Amino acid sequence: MMIEKFLVIALNSTNLVMQLEKKLLDNNIEVRVIPLPTELSSSCGFSIKANLEDIEKIIKIFKENNINISQLNLYECKKIGLKKQFSPLKI
Repeated sequence: MMIEKFLVIALNSTNLVMQLEKKLLDNNIEVRVIPLPTELSSSCGFSIKANLEDIEKIIKIFKENNINISQLNLYECKKIGLKKQFSPLKI
C-alpha cells in the first residue's frame, strides 16, 4: 500500500490562506490550496498542502513577512491508502 506524507497548514481565514499561498508560490515553494480535511478544525474551510521538506523555508517566510504564527496550525499528514493520520507540529 502506498504511503504519502505531506504538510497541511490550517489557518483562521480564507483571506490569509490566499495571501500565504501567493507568498509561498512567489518563493518557489510548491503548494496547493485544498479543502480543510474533516479530521481537522479551523474557522476557515481551506488549508494549504505543501511538501514536508519545505517546512523550514515556509516558517522563514512566515517570519520574514510578519505573519502571526499563532494564526497557523501545522500538521504532518500520513496518508495510507484512503486513511489519513494527522500529527500537530510545533513551530
